[in-house]
Amino acid sequence: MVSIMLTFDSREHLDGFRCGAAGGDRSHDVLRTGVVWEGLSEPVQVVWREARLPVQEVQLSAGGGARELRERFDPQQ
Repeated sequence: MVSIMLTFDSREHLDGFRCGAAGGDRSHDVLRTGVVWEGLSEPVQVVWREARLPVQEVQLSAGGGARELRERFDPQQ
């Protein structure tokens, strides 16, 4: 699993990034491709009609922002 952390200096820039990402996934099938296995006898590859980039807002302490984010969203946890 690949995990990245992006930072934006304003909500406006974040929203602009999300709109750009949404446009890219509509035109490129590979960005909407996944593997489904739950409830199936074998895994299958699917191309979703729509894929959304989820954004979760969290409150962080004043001094530990990046560290807290890494700990909270560590894919190995």
